Amino acid sequence: MKTGITVADAMTKSLVKIELNVSVQECAQLMIDKKVGGLIVQDRDVAVGIVTEKDIVAKVVAKKLDSDATLVQDIMSSKLIGIDPSKDLYDAIVLMAEENIRRLPVMFGGKVVGLLTAKDVLKIEPQLINYLAEKFQIREEDQKAIFFKSQG
Repeated sequence: MKTGITVADAMTKSLVKIELNVSVQECAQLMIDKKVGGLIVQDRDVAVGIVTEKDIVAKVVAKKLDSDATLVQDIMSSKLIGIDPSKDLYDAIVLMAEENIRRLPVMFGGKVVGLLTAKDVLKIEPQLINYLAEKFQIREEDQKAIFFKSQG
C-alpha cells in the first residue's frame, strides 16, 4: 500500500541533538524546553544513538538512579534504526511497527537528516496511523494475556 508520499515530505527536519556525556537531568530539561520526546545522541557530530522519554522513565526513574549523575550514554539506545528519506511513508510505518519504535531517524549518506514520528505521520496521512496502532495494540493484547494467565 504505497502512499506516494516520501519520508522526506513527512519528517521533522529540525533535529534536537545532545552529546552522549551530558547528564540525564540536562537531557530531560532539554526535552521539556524543546517540547520533544526524543533526542538524537551524538559524539562529536556523529549520531551514535537515540534517547527517549521512555528511556528516562524505565532506566533512571524506575531504578531510582540519580539523574544528575547518570549520563545519556548510560541509557540511550545505541542501535540506530533508520530509513532513507526517499522511501515511501508506508515503508516507514511498517518499519516502525516491526521494530516497535515511535521515532525513526531519517538517514542519508550516513548522517541523520531528520526524524519521523507517529505524530508526523498522523499530520500527513492519518489513515496510516491505524496500521501502527493495530501493531502496538496486538502486542499489548499479547502481553495482557500473558500477565493475566500468570496471575490465575
